[in-house]
Amino acid sequence: MIGTMTIGELATRTGLSVRRLRFYADAGILPVEGRTESGYRRFGPGAVARARLIRTLRELGMGLDVIKQVLAMETSLVGVATEHVRAIEAQIAVLRLQHAVLRAFI
Repeated sequence: MIGTMTIGELATRTGLSVRRLRFYADAGILPVEGRTESGYRRFGPGAVARARLIRTLRELGMGLDVIKQVLAMETSLVGVATEHVRAIEAQIAVLRLQHAVLRAFI
């Protein structure tokens, strides 16, 4: 298939492991363009950007369900980011309170 790459090539281009890419493909968030005669996955040129976006969203703590919704354009990335920021701000407030209480004991 012209313009496609193996999972190993995709791993090299994205810095993600082959195992992780297989997981994303099996989860349905990283589309497989086709398969070789031997059954190996082939990915299209858009897979690099998509895999990098998935990695970034995962590093930000977003779950696969949310990522699926973003990639399927069922929800906006801005909306998800806004909700995520609010959740992080709430966690920070709790941590500050815990820090202040613990400092009172020192």
